[in-house]
Amino acid sequence: MKKHNRHILYREFILAFLFLCGTVTLKAQIDIQTKEKRDRFEILYDILQDGFNKPKSDSLRSLMDEALDIALYLNNDTLIARSYNFLGGYFDGVGNYERSLEYLYKAIEASKRSGDIRSRIMMLNNIAWAHTQAYNYEKGRDICLEGIALLDSLNDPEIANSVSSFIFNNLAISLTELGELDKALTANLNAQKANEIVHSPVMGGWILGQFGRIFEEKKNIEKAESYYKGCIEYSDSIDHQFSLVYGSVYYARMLNDHSRHREALKIGHLALNVGTEIQYNRYLIDAAKELRIAYAELGFADSAYHYAQTEISIRDSLFSAQKSQQMNDLVFGREIEKKEEQHKLEVLKKNNEIERQRIVRNTLIGGFLLLAIFAFLVLIQRNRISRERKRSEELLLNILPKEVAEELKEKGEAEAQLIEKVTVLFTDFKGFTAMSEILSPKDLVKDLDLCFSEFDKITSKYGIEKIKTIGDAYMAAGGLPTPNTTHATDVIKAALEMRDFVEAGKAKKIQAGLPYFEVRIGIHTGPVVAGIVGVKKFQYDIWGDTVNTASRMESSGQIGQVNISEATYELVKENSEFNFSSRGKIKAKGKGELEMYFVKLN
Repeated sequence: MKKHNRHILYREFILAFLFLCGTVTLKAQIDIQTKEKRDRFEILYDILQDGFNKPKSDSLRSLMDEALDIALYLNNDTLIARSYNFLGGYFDGVGNYERSLEYLYKAIEASKRSGDIRSRIMMLNNIAWAHTQAYNYEKGRDICLEGIALLDSLNDPEIANSVSSFIFNNLAISLTELGELDKALTANLNAQKANEIVHSPVMGGWILGQFGRIFEEKKNIEKAESYYKGCIEYSDSIDHQFSLVYGSVYYARMLNDHSRHREALKIGHLALNVGTEIQYNRYLIDAAKELRIAYAELGFADSAYHYAQTEISIRDSLFSAQKSQQMNDLVFGREIEKKEEQHKLEVLKKNNEIERQRIVRNTLIGGFLLLAIFAFLVLIQRNRISRERKRSEELLLNILPKEVAEELKEKGEAEAQLIEKVTVLFTDFKGFTAMSEILSPKDLVKDLDLCFSEFDKITSKYGIEKIKTIGDAYMAAGGLPTPNTTHATDVIKAALEMRDFVEAGKAKKIQAGLPYFEVRIGIHTGPVVAGIVGVKKFQYDIWGDTVNTASRMESSGQIGQVNISEATYELVKENSEFNFSSRGKIKAKGKGELEMYFVKLN
């Protein structure tokens, strides 16, 4: 009998042990999946932040769709609020203000549940903006005031000032259009005061433009003109084209109203050209209208007729585009609604599963059930690995670093990695826009291809990874995906060879009497996150403040020079191959004053 009882106890112990192992293993696997999805969401968030002020595209929509999918899966209200906020911004950008408001209100509800006051204020600001874009200024004003009432709830003064600059400027827009000019002036002064503390480059242009609107309505034309010019010059200096178009349209209108039609032509053309480039549909019709008025008043009937036709054409094309966009939005919206319904069902199923597990947890049957679930998860994992292996073979058809391709072969995925020391290079051609006006598209692309092909050879020679080209800019990095200790030296040598190649081409073009390229090159060293993004036509890319600083090195440089940061200089300053010229502290857009150096070969 004792032996029989011992056997029963042993069996019970084994079953309990198996139950515990199954529970721990399942929890560990869920924790890993949760971390992977959270990391993926942060990568998507950074990409979407970067693309938010650019023309909206299907690729952005796909990324927003994936971000919402992850947020709903994790049932994280903070992430859900961010996802809905991006969706609201997307639909605002394409002119679908009704759909924009729908998602922004959902973002508000999620931010209330999460208790994130800052996000809630910013989302109220976005809702107010959508109302002003739809000409509902009273609603825009009321929502701004609702957000402003929450500012005292923010304990961090820096965060409070950051959101204040946005929402007070938005309030000023609504108050101006409602004719409450003194209140509008006070609101915009509050926005300016907050922005002087947080130094947001983007807000500077909007604030100056709104001062122009306010003083124009107050009939103080001299002050209005000063602010409109300031808005245009400042927005152009930081390359923020949306506020530039906003200020230009209203400035052109004011000039026409005061019979300064020749000046209105110049500003109107600026607004139309830049607005067309960035697809700022809200103001394209207004820009064409001001050009029509100016040409008509100056007696240029043909030109006036041309811009009248342009105005009609833009209106018609926008109507047609809106119809097409509405169909796409309807489909996209239904997909989102399906995900939300699926999320509700999954939450319900999850709650039921929790209840079921609570009932069976204290029984041995629960151990068997968990073992069965574990076996099922293993089977799913095996199937997933098989699918990922097949996908990895397809990914090899893309141009990827060798190490990343090998990782895809072995794991079925390539994890994003933080690399502490990478040297990033940016090039940009001066004269590209001028050449595009002279050369045919075929010849222009031929010249650009000649340069980029040589750049590719140079990067291969020094073991540098080409990241991508963006228009006429070229981006590469050394020290990744496998870190090394020579990346700074390698990148500088490559940059100098690129510079010399462009200079040699310039000399030949001058001799032949042809237009030529001139190049600026910037280099910075620091940490980056590197990895693969997307599903179709994905690419190896890098992110981080290092990338932004490298870009500022390029834009703050000079023609025919290689401009390096202090961080890069510290790594190579003892290298006798190079000769350095200190430039001192140079102001860089969005970065303040940075120490910079020109570098040459000895």
